[in-house]
Amino acid sequence: MTREAAEAEFSRIIFPARLGKEGEEHHIEGTAEECAALAQRFGIVSLDRLCADVMVRPSGERGGVKLTGTFEADVVQSCVITQEPVVTSVKEAFNWLFRAEAKEDNGVSGEELVLSHVEEPEPLEGEELDVGECVAQYLSLALDPYPRLPDAQLPPELTENVGTGAEKEETSESPFSALQVLKNRR
Repeated sequence: MTREAAEAEFSRIIFPARLGKEGEEHHIEGTAEECAALAQRFGIVSLDRLCADVMVRPSGERGGVKLTGTFEADVVQSCVITQEPVVTSVKEAFNWLFRAEAKEDNGVSGEELVLSHVEEPEPLEGEELDVGECVAQYLSLALDPYPRLPDAQLPPELTENVGTGAEKEETSESPFSALQVLKNRR
């Protein structure tokens, strides 16, 4: 996790060393303040709801942790064309694998890793895992980078000079038109 717990907007700390063999289930929900802070972080109009059901289990590797779950969010973003609000609901599943310490060489080449579809675990830094920050990062990946209202169109004053390449050639001189004049003089 790259964000410090003190500055994470949606922090839910667990201690992997305290996990039993069965793991732990967590239902987490963002408060109004946490959702507002995440909306500001992600540059969106608002985050009206964020909740997640997360299962944290030992991964089988000594000190490793597997995080699986789903999250749901109600998001308001600005339309890239009209800047009007675009309201969406997001529901995604996620998996994240952590290991206790970084290994120098796991004996698997990069080609074998790609071919076998092995998930490469992230190093678990310290004795804590911020489950809330994991959910927040998955939410940021699930947001539409170009939200658009279904009927959004550019205003006519912005589109009147936009045309196809063929139209532009007919209405304006080509950069090679001066060379064509020289060629025609021969």
